Amino acid sequence: MKNQFDLNSNILSGAELRVLLNSDHISYGEVQTTLKEKGVFVGSIDKSVTVPLLSAMLLTPDNFSRLIEASVVRESKLKTKISTLQLINKDVDWRTPLRGDIFDDDVILIEESENLNFVESPDVVIEGKSVVKIQYVVVKKDYSKDWLEREIKFCGDVCVRQVGDSLALEFLSHHTAKETESINRKIISLVSKILNTSGATSSVTPQGINFDSFDNIERIRFFKRLTSGMPPRLKVGNVDNMDIVLDEAAPELPSDPQIAWMKNAVKGLKIDGERLNNIFLIADEMYYQYYHVRKIDVEFDFSLGANSGSCGVCFSFSAPARTEGAYKKGELAYSFVKIVYDNAVNTESKKNINSDLEIIIKELINKHYKSMIDERGVPAE
Repeated sequence: MKNQFDLNSNILSGAELRVLLNSDHISYGEVQTTLKEKGVFVGSIDKSVTVPLLSAMLLTPDNFSRLIEASVVRESKLKTKISTLQLINKDVDWRTPLRGDIFDDDVILIEESENLNFVESPDVVIEGKSVVKIQYVVVKKDYSKDWLEREIKFCGDVCVRQVGDSLALEFLSHHTAKETESINRKIISLVSKILNTSGATSSVTPQGINFDSFDNIERIRFFKRLTSGMPPRLKVGNVDNMDIVLDEAAPELPSDPQIAWMKNAVKGLKIDGERLNNIFLIADEMYYQYYHVRKIDVEFDFSLGANSGSCGVCFSFSAPARTEGAYKKGELAYSFVKIVYDNAVNTESKKNINSDLEIIIKELINKHYKSMIDERGVPAE
């Protein structure tokens, strides 16, 4: 049996560390943050820049533990995606085709993931006339098993809901680790095929908000509008940080000294601060065509009846892989980074507040996506 790595008496560096840092389990930001802990500050978040630097250093047990814990905490946070299908008419019975054991071979859902098993298999629960929920839990051997030999459970779910008395059938999916994001995609695909085969829907492909739903200018406008909140429940937000990546397919950067410094010097940039709304890259639309914003963190104050507080929301495009160009297939996801309550609230109140905030963020996204589409003169699907 292979001896387990003794974390407390070893200093990590070299090829094995490089493999871990380059894996999907460690984010660009986590590598950059660890570099900062070591006193190294670089302008790029690209792993082709940051990983060789960190791999050449000695990583203490504390450095390594914080890196792994940050990854686990990030993966454990619940992320939400929205997509919709159109029913053929508002009275069609779309729930009956989903009754029964539609996941009789659930291995298909995890066959591409190593060291992953279901603890609770996907189960279809029909709630009333307009909601179907599918929940599950998986366990995976830790990606750092060569060193820590740890198992972690991750949950996921997909909620299918008819929106009011309309033709819209909404998929609201929650995932944690990348593996549950992949399982959700397969569940939504399977449910969509069943509904389309039954004749309940007009299409087999749900419509979501993707990276390539926008051009560079529209995408940054969309992110910027998300900071406007939904007053009076959700006030105008402040941008905490954002990830900027130069678009290599965009026209050459102008000689304007305000942006020319990025030429041949920066591929990706992570900016944080309290007044990001005012920096030129966001404030001046003339620069929007030159870069992508793939992730933005916004802090909002909220007021819901007698309850108030603040919440940090991360909006990002989650790509299915880290291969070249995969980011263009990224789907919009959001997650609550933190929620702070002004007054003491009990568990039930927290649950209700969190549920209300999720509904508001969903309304915020749908409102501004529709406005972006309407401005093109093309009806939103």
